Amino acid sequence: LEVTLACDVALSYKLLRYVNSAAFSLRREIESLKDAIVLAGFDTIRHWAALVLLHSVNSGKPRELFRTGMVRARMCERLAELNAPPLRSQMFITGLFSVLDAVFDIDMERLLDEVPLTAPIKFALLAQEGRHGAILKQVMQYERGDWDALLAAGADRAQLVGAYLEAVDWADRHIAL
Repeated sequence: LEVTLACDVALSYKLLRYVNSAAFSLRREIESLKDAIVLAGFDTIRHWAALVLLHSVNSGKPRELFRTGMVRARMCERLAELNAPPLRSQMFITGLFSVLDAVFDIDMERLLDEVPLTAPIKFALLAQEGRHGAILKQVMQYERGDWDALLAAGADRAQLVGAYLEAVDWADRHIAL
């Protein structure tokens, strides 16, 4: 990862800006790219890379579309942490990619044919099926304010509210890459 980042000055700069953001409350200076990577940690680097890639395809789309993807990603991840821990890392990408069709103005099915995602993630994105899809569906229902559907499915209101508020806060802190 360090070698890859070293080959791209702009990406390296973005990583250092990210590590220096309020999200980290950094109290010391960074000595190398490796130092920044270690400080950030694997999960954070994974999130950061996904966000940078999503922002890099910004083709005049509203900033709120990218923010929606970020909120969904973090909320999906948070709900998985609480209810299905093995799915945690998969749910971040599921939530983030749930806006890809709007970002690219291409049918989701066609987009997913071109990327090597696991079947459960693809089923979640295409039809909100399976365990992944159930979490994504809850997030999207919460987003729309579809309270009847959430209550009928037995959703935990406190969990949803907490996950949403944490996701919005997280997105606000990370939006300026």
